[in-house]
Amino acid sequence: MTITPAANPPIDLSPWYERWERQQETYIPHREERFTVMLDIVQHFCGDAPLVLDLLSGPGAISARILRRFPRARVVALDLDPVLVAIGKSAHGDGGGRLSWLEANVKDPAWADVLPPGQLDAVLSTTAIHWLDAGDIVELYRELARRIRPGGIFMNGDQMRFPPRDEALRGLTEAMRQRHEREAVAAGGETWEAWWAHLRAVPELAPLFAERDRRFRWRNVERERAIGALRTDFGERDLVHTTAPVHRAALLDASFREAEQIWQVYDNRILLAVR
Repeated sequence: MTITPAANPPIDLSPWYERWERQQETYIPHREERFTVMLDIVQHFCGDAPLVLDLLSGPGAISARILRRFPRARVVALDLDPVLVAIGKSAHGDGGGRLSWLEANVKDPAWADVLPPGQLDAVLSTTAIHWLDAGDIVELYRELARRIRPGGIFMNGDQMRFPPRDEALRGLTEAMRQRHEREAVAAGGETWEAWWAHLRAVPELAPLFAERDRRFRWRNVERERAIGALRTDFGERDLVHTTAPVHRAALLDASFREAEQIWQVYDNRILLAVR
């Protein structure tokens, strides 16, 4: 299904990108370290002028960092959310001709048809693939294996929970996450709910939010709230976070020749796959 890109609002949304960055830090400890590790790995495998897909890009946190780190890189940012894409376009533009924005639903089997021709050096995603069910992840990884060149890489930086049998480890990670969130909010950090509520109140964004609601009508509202707030109990969280071994198995099944966790702090991980 082809998605017509939504029109951009007639206001500067770049301050909302800065608020997005701060809001994300409320929920993701060591976020900047995770980005740095991922970019170090891109440089090792792909050199200083990679073609990178920022998959499920949101407002382009990966894209912005790639463009700063690699002056000769080219980036394609792809997401379904017209609100976040509009913020990214406002904040980063076209990156001096090196950044392009695409809108597609990766649950659609034909989503990759919107990509430019040729193979990619790297595909990076952070804090996003957990929105997808296991079956969607399997199909996504198979498509990525077709689109990444031999020797190229895929990385997913995300929360990947310990399996249910690791009860003590799961309790530890939950306690550490909750402590981080409490401390961040006490220090003035913005919550996920507050960020979205304030953004939705901007009158110029009403058409974009209407389009967003239309595109995401398949998503269960309670599921969205559980992931976004990151304050659910273990049972709810298990419904939306696929474990690292499942990701690894799906990547190897998709014909990546190597796939393994390369970085971890509690259950905040980077999974690296080499095509």
